[in-house]
Amino acid sequence: LQSFMDTNDQQVCILYGPRQAGKTTLLKQLYTDMARGWKKSYFSFDEDIVPRQFADLDEFLSYMLLKYWFEPHEQHLLCLNETHYSRQLEEILHEYVQLPDVRAKIVATGIVRPSTLVDPKVCFLPVFPLSFHEFLEYKEIRIEHITVETTSKLLLKELQKVYDEYLLRGGYPRVITAEHQEEKLAALKVIMQSVYEKDIWFFFNGHDILQFEPMLHLAYHATKSVYKVSTLAK
Repeated sequence: LQSFMDTNDQQVCILYGPRQAGKTTLLKQLYTDMARGWKKSYFSFDEDIVPRQFADLDEFLSYMLLKYWFEPHEQHLLCLNETHYSRQLEEILHEYVQLPDVRAKIVATGIVRPSTLVDPKVCFLPVFPLSFHEFLEYKEIRIEHITVETTSKLLLKELQKVYDEYLLRGGYPRVITAEHQEEKLAALKVIMQSVYEKDIWFFFNGHDILQFEPMLHLAYHATKSVYKVSTLAK
């Protein structure tokens, strides 16, 4: 992110990855700590329904000008959160980087990487939950010099315990940093609820969501068993 802010060759940066992986946290950190000397504005698409329907670049820029005095030719950082709620924003950002003499920068977050936004003026930064190796680093367990031949059974047992925890709870930052098991379970429930209520509901456009729920319950109860695709299709 700092490299993106320092270069003059890129005007848009996309932070993409699953929900609750840390995209918004990075965006807010950029907004508060990393862009000193810049005029800054922050907008989240999940808090206002109206701007989700931007028709084109002109409408987008007119809205941002009225709301934040955002001008593409000025040193201005515009942070856009939850951009996947705006179906036209991918095309709008593509048109934005084609403007001449752009000095302003846009950093946006979304759960998917835009498939058609391919331009050297756009950078993409994936943000995912911690891998198992990163999880071990957070636990301050160093494995660089560990081999099967040199590792004691006691250490292997400890690693197995940590691995089981990772498989069970995953690598979501909010879950990992929770101190107690009850807090970890509560964090997992919040993540699942946010995915269901925000992402799934949005992509279904509020329709046929009742048909999705039985499939979700079937998949949940069949986690440890084998089932046919035809069964889900019903």
